[in-house]
Amino acid sequence: MTLEEQEIQCTEMEGARTCLDLHQVLWDGDDNLNTTDDQIVANGVLCFSGDFNFDLGAGIAYWHHIPYPTVKNLTFSTTLGQCTALSFESNHSWSFRKEVPVATFYFGVITAGPLVFTPKLTIYVGFDAALGAGITYGATQSNMLTLGVAYSHSDGWTPISNYTKDFHVDSRPVFYTRASATGYAELEFDFLLYGVAGTYTKPKAYLGLDMDPFGNPWLSIYAGISASAGLKAEIYGYGLEKGFDLFDYRTTLLECRGDKPPMITSLTASPMQVATGGTSTVTVIASDPENDPFTCSWSTDGGTLTSTTGCGSVTWTAPGTLGTYTVSVSVADNKTEYGPSTSVVSIAVLPSYTLTVQKSGKKDHMGSGTVTGAEINCGSICSEKIASGRMVTLTATPDKESVFRGWSGCDSTYYCTVTMNQDRTVIANFDLRQYKLSIQEAGIGSGSVTFSPDGMYCVAPGPLQHCFYSGTTVTLTATPDNGSVFTSWTGCDSTNGNTCTVP
Repeated sequence: MTLEEQEIQCTEMEGARTCLDLHQVLWDGDDNLNTTDDQIVANGVLCFSGDFNFDLGAGIAYWHHIPYPTVKNLTFSTTLGQCTALSFESNHSWSFRKEVPVATFYFGVITAGPLVFTPKLTIYVGFDAALGAGITYGATQSNMLTLGVAYSHSDGWTPISNYTKDFHVDSRPVFYTRASATGYAELEFDFLLYGVAGTYTKPKAYLGLDMDPFGNPWLSIYAGISASAGLKAEIYGYGLEKGFDLFDYRTTLLECRGDKPPMITSLTASPMQVATGGTSTVTVIASDPENDPFTCSWSTDGGTLTSTTGCGSVTWTAPGTLGTYTVSVSVADNKTEYGPSTSVVSIAVLPSYTLTVQKSGKKDHMGSGTVTGAEINCGSICSEKIASGRMVTLTATPDKESVFRGWSGCDSTYYCTVTMNQDRTVIANFDLRQYKLSIQEAGIGSGSVTFSPDGMYCVAPGPLQHCFYSGTTVTLTATPDNGSVFTSWTGCDSTNGNTCTVP
């Protein structure tokens, strides 16, 4: 139902009317009103017309023959015609409660003897959800209410309430997962005694949705009106205070039993910030409570998708224009009792900087390996455009005969993290792995062994223990001392007289 249609329907109310067009953001996850997929929003029209009645009767009482004024009777009532066409949207899955005043109206001052009353009307919009996620629902309510309280010195307090009501669903709901939520519009009509205390009436029109894919009914939309009234004031030194819950009327507008729709468990984009021309992988996880077959349909308001059908993941390629874009997925089976389950994710296209990865190591002994992170996969891609402000974490993996020696150019080096606020270059250092070659002498003679190349001393140096880089072929030469002879080698790959080769 459009706002214009809701306005026409509200014209059936009698008397002068005041109408408010509601578009109230009750909650915004990132405090950015331009991104709408993280908001809880109340939409609609609230119209009301009203009149009020105030009657105060005072008398004289005596205390020890001393006259003083006292309250004999007091009547306060409000007649309100109200038409509320509300819809609520939410994409969140935690308990949430919020009430926001959207308008305040002051009326003419009423004088009753020495007392001055100021009528004031405050309008609130609220939302109360438990496990609510991904719901859009609405309904229209019209009513005529007479609410108030009466007091007489002889009979005490009496509540005043009378109402007529009409409710209907505007459209079938759209829902994504298990949800329970109540949205409402509440009017608080106060008679303020000198602006401090007085009487009040509080009619509330509320609209609720309960959904449980494992229940029966699995969907119920209800609406209702409730009201309270009371008075708190000091009149002629006489304290009056009383509150009443006048009524709470609730009716079921829509109930669905039997077959249940497929549900979207999650919709994620990785990454959620890309550069122009960059890509993001969007993944949906969905299921059907009754294991019915279902289909997924994808759409976007900018950029391109690798596919518009199929459940699982699609790749979104960013357009050349900066901004925030949405990718949506709808999941449906072959039933017609309800609309498809739908979810939306936002992806920001930001200015970009170039991240370059270089590999280095010891001269003549440089190792090898891969560096991965974000869109970098080096090996194959060692330079990539990254969205401005994005923090990238890089991981180095050495090849079998190499070791990773550390980073340079990173913001932090325990894990290499780089914040892309300018073009950045990161160096990953790989060296060849080292192996230890030890010589043992046998026999009762003596001699010496030389290494070619010499290699280097290991951590625990010894004259017959050197370390060499992977891939080095070492030649050992045995020279006997005077009075000794060299007989043979063991453990070599090849021998030639008194020489031994070891790769």
